[in-house]
Amino acid sequence: MKIIKHHLASLEEVYTVCLLKLDGKTHLLAATEAHGPCLLFQAPQWRASTVWNGPGGTMGMVPLEAKRGSFLAIQEFFPVFQSECAGIVYVEAGPALEKPWKTHRLLDLPFVHRFDVVSVEGQRYLVAATLCGGKKFQEDWSNPGAVYAGPVPGNRSGEWSLKPILEGLSKNHGLHITRLDEKLVVLVSGQEGLFRIDVPPQWRSDWHHEQLLDHEISDISTLDVDGNGCPEIISIEPFHGDGLVVYKQNSRGWESVLDMPMDFGHVVWGGPILGRPAIVAGNRGGEKELFFLFPTFGKNRGMEKVVIDRGVGPAQIAVLNEPGRTLIFSANHAAGEVALYEIAQGS
Repeated sequence: MKIIKHHLASLEEVYTVCLLKLDGKTHLLAATEAHGPCLLFQAPQWRASTVWNGPGGTMGMVPLEAKRGSFLAIQEFFPVFQSECAGIVYVEAGPALEKPWKTHRLLDLPFVHRFDVVSVEGQRYLVAATLCGGKKFQEDWSNPGAVYAGPVPGNRSGEWSLKPILEGLSKNHGLHITRLDEKLVVLVSGQEGLFRIDVPPQWRSDWHHEQLLDHEISDISTLDVDGNGCPEIISIEPFHGDGLVVYKQNSRGWESVLDMPMDFGHVVWGGPILGRPAIVAGNRGGEKELFFLFPTFGKNRGMEKVVIDRGVGPAQIAVLNEPGRTLIFSANHAAGEVALYEIAQGS
């Protein structure tokens, strides 16, 4: 395996990266959790331009409309947990990419930490989770947060509103859309455990939820690790945790089949890398590694670890599979850089 690193930009406390289609071309967004900018990078040279200069505090970004290049973003979630003014904004490209984009505040949602857009039967829903309901001091977790959902309006001027679909969730750090038991679900995690929320076909239907695990969970993803056609759940735990755990579903529920150490784990992603199932994970503590875990079978059944980079402390990644190669874009928080790792066959 050949790994080539490209330094795309320096960006202090860069926290989030997101792939965006604009006029049929792939772009990358990267933003800081501090007071500062969001940058746009255009393939193939990945030159940077500015989307906004502030306010920052961006925990996540989600593409919305490819034609206009619009996306949603969290703003004003500032470290450490100074997030009473956090909310979700709508961002749209102007007449030229080199000019600051148009940004419109959609929703005030204090302590919103993770969100995504999920589509079912032609209807799109915004799903968002808050870290807590309020704080008196940094380690105050007495006021739990919630998971909210609401329809995405059919036009830009439509009304955006959210309702709680799961209450009593604190320390939210994971939100992942996937399919389980042939149903579209939102997996969401926090201090109270891991919950599955079934996405209904109509907005007015109930958003049924079920608790899958009852202990503190941080980041989450899914991957069919053993190739049997059923996904496993991959978690970092506890909050900003010291363990990466793989859970397999059986008649008794979800049981751990792998547990390995992490150090301030902050990245977990499951999917194909060069056609092989893989976990990509990262630590913001210790060696501050970004690394692969490849399932191995036969006599040496387990996980093969391949280090991608050290000393970078990734906060989030975005993965793009292309013919013959995989591109991993990383918000290298500790290094203050936006990086691209080009993964190809060879040595």
